[in-house]
Amino acid sequence: MSEKLPVVAAIPNYNMGQQLAALLPELTSQGYADVFVLDDASTDGSREVVENFNHGSGVHFVTVAENKGAGPTRNLIIGALGYDAIIHFMDADVTLKTERIPEVVYDVMPTGPVGFVGGLLLTPEGIQSVWNYGPHQGLRGDVGANIQARIEPLLINNPDKANAIRGRFSQLLEDWPDPLSAPVRRQVFWNVEANLLMRSDVFAKLGGFDEKLREHEIQDLAIRVHNIGLLGYFDPSISVLHKNEQNVREYNRLAAMLKAELYIARKHGFRSWLKSGR
Repeated sequence: MSEKLPVVAAIPNYNMGQQLAALLPELTSQGYADVFVLDDASTDGSREVVENFNHGSGVHFVTVAENKGAGPTRNLIIGALGYDAIIHFMDADVTLKTERIPEVVYDVMPTGPVGFVGGLLLTPEGIQSVWNYGPHQGLRGDVGANIQARIEPLLINNPDKANAIRGRFSQLLEDWPDPLSAPVRRQVFWNVEANLLMRSDVFAKLGGFDEKLREHEIQDLAIRVHNIGLLGYFDPSISVLHKNEQNVREYNRLAAMLKAELYIARKHGFRSWLKSGR
């Protein structure tokens, strides 16, 4: 059990006012100390959604003048928070599956120093995302990611084939989620940002997400977490469903992912990129 720091929700937002309108009532019924909507220069009326909802509900709208991406937007929590807390990062287009999340947080956060604890991210069909967590960014991880991408479309229509592929490449996939098995708590290298717990002092000490990245931000942050001797965990006790209702960021995502991976390899060293395992 963690010391009882207040638990706050932090939601990066860009033009997802409609999704916020559905999520905010869920959040304010959960018992978070505060809810921060971290806005990336939205143009869709997101501010009005928050301001019309607020009325003393502890929901705060924090925005910037220029669109910079999800990583820099999440970093707004460092200046906005003003007190020590456990931050629960999540996306605007999720729905909460766990009740009274702040109470559950105290059971899943270790008492000692920890980099992060990631929760369970479900697909719209209610299956664990194949991208819920993963290994060290690098050559071996890339091979596993390609196999996960092959498995993903089979989960609904041909789960037997998906299971067969996982069995064939089990060693390469040992640090990736198995969406066909019950999720269990385990140590991981990184966990997806759409359902992620971090202490505010740890997040600030690391300087937040690297603001040069628009993809793979969590892989870079995880490397820095492990470089200072902290660990990361996955725990399915805190679960959210990712509705994936819309893609509002209009750029070539594949190109951005390749660019980000090259940047991370240069930043942390190509030897680290070639590293196998966690």
